Amino acid sequence: PEMLRKSVCLPSMCTAHQLVEVLRRYFEIHLLGTGLRPGWKPSLPVLHDLVEVEEMVDWAEFRLNFAIIGVDNCGTTSLNKNLEKHPEIVFTSDKEDTFFTAAVVHRLLPLKSQVQAFNARVEVVIRQKTESTGISPRLVGICNPVMFSLGLSRAALSLIPSLKAILVLCDPLGRMERCFLERHFCQD
Repeated sequence: PEMLRKSVCLPSMCTAHQLVEVLRRYFEIHLLGTGLRPGWKPSLPVLHDLVEVEEMVDWAEFRLNFAIIGVDNCGTTSLNKNLEKHPEIVFTSDKEDTFFTAAVVHRLLPLKSQVQAFNARVEVVIRQKTESTGISPRLVGICNPVMFSLGLSRAALSLIPSLKAILVLCDPLGRMERCFLERHFCQD
């Protein structure tokens, strides 16, 4: 394969060099079966050039107070736009934010660089809203109805301790009626 993905959780006091040595030893023992022959080194490229070491952080590091999730076409965007008018509420994006559906959805813990980039984006929107309203927002929200349908996104959001989820649902019969009417009477 072009890339061999493996995650290892190690103490934060380790240096990148120490982490690469642990990975080298793991690779020798578990993937090459050479750990039992002392002194034998496989002819591998230098792992320091191939291995990326990235720090992970806890989900609590995200600067986020609430998430609007739900079924699409049931009012999540409408709720987002109306709450956005409040001077003390800001959203991470003016559109549906895909961060928890794409960037971190397959991670047990987010990368520190991902959290820093997300929080930097939050700081920018807070500064912009403060400049336009004169009031500093107290609450930060994210909106994307797709997060409700993705179990991994819901799981990631549930690991942010202070986050509140606002679930938007609509009447299933009303939804079915609307779909029926749109298909049979609104087509040209």
